[in-house]
Amino acid sequence: MYKKEKEVFFNKKENIKESQKEYLKSIIGDINPYNSEIPILIEQQLLNNMINNSKDIFKQLQNKKIKYDKTNKNLIGNINKNPHFFTIDFALIKENDKYLPKLIELQAFPSILSSCFFYLDYYNKYNLLPDFKVNDKSEKKILELYKKTILGKEKKKHVIMLDYKQNTSSTHFDFQFTEKLLGIKSVCIENIISIDNELFYIRKNKLTKIKRIYNRIILENIPDKKKSKFINLFKNKKIHWVGHPDWYYHVSKNVLESLEGESILKCYSLDNIKNKEIFNQEFVIKPKFDYGGNNVFLNPILKDIENIKNKSDFIIQEKINYERIIHSFNRKLYTEFRLLFIFNEEKNDIEFCFSLGRLSDHKKINMKEIENNKDLGASLVFFKK
Repeated sequence: MYKKEKEVFFNKKENIKESQKEYLKSIIGDINPYNSEIPILIEQQLLNNMINNSKDIFKQLQNKKIKYDKTNKNLIGNINKNPHFFTIDFALIKENDKYLPKLIELQAFPSILSSCFFYLDYYNKYNLLPDFKVNDKSEKKILELYKKTILGKEKKKHVIMLDYKQNTSSTHFDFQFTEKLLGIKSVCIENIISIDNELFYIRKNKLTKIKRIYNRIILENIPDKKKSKFINLFKNKKIHWVGHPDWYYHVSKNVLESLEGESILKCYSLDNIKNKEIFNQEFVIKPKFDYGGNNVFLNPILKDIENIKNKSDFIIQEKINYERIIHSFNRKLYTEFRLLFIFNEEKNDIEFCFSLGRLSDHKKINMKEIENNKDLGASLVFFKK
């Protein structure tokens, strides 16, 4: 797509001494931002198709067609009515010369939303794609919604971004971008202090009350010995969650088998499969509550399935052949399109912010396995103005 425009882009970029990765590192230090130097240019109609499919799926979640697991031992409780964030991944297939999106995964989690603003700043700084844009809304409008969602009306010192040992996280770069963008501090859950049913952290050597938490924590990442301690820390506390931890368990791969629509692939909970003949078909096996490509079986055999002890924690999903539309050095890259939404309370609906292409030379698209390759990683998706 847009072959001539890409040639113009790369010709212009050759005259720029600063790569996007160098620009990003000038902001956050020597941390890998896992970005690709290749912009993704697609037709607006294709992006709109993915946005409309995303909104239809979210409506299904809103209309309670999905049965949430309320018995999970990791739930904190007092969850808000709607998730603040909605992230959804599509792959493309080709039918009758048309690209069609197929849902791969979804989560009520912000992903690397802050990073997108800085990815875009690089293109704006050098005017690299003057005839393209990422959204019909301005970057300013998106940022206003993002800040309003995270900060509300609180002073920044009373708002924190929460995670567990974030310096070791593969998305550590996004925490740094968030601190720069929003002016809030990233705090490890181990450094939260509980006093009389309220929570505090140390800021500028002073005990500071926490009123809002921008949650980036996934309880699955916490060792079991510490998990129950942290869950009890937050139960019944006077806190406003932005991205409540329970949404991770309510909206994840566990809901895929309940969804309907043209973008939905066949999907079943592994413990519901009685007919072994289905395993002769093209399927993949994925954990319901894991991410980053962990414990995924791309080419499962019967022995793999028999070795899975907790089959209720896995899904079996129809396999598709990704249409590889991005080319780099005479090779075609595997691409997933990740759409990032924020819930707009005034509109009672999700609002599209950015789309990222996740580029890999492997069928298993995992950003953690990408190191210092200028073509692989996350890249913004643009469409013509």
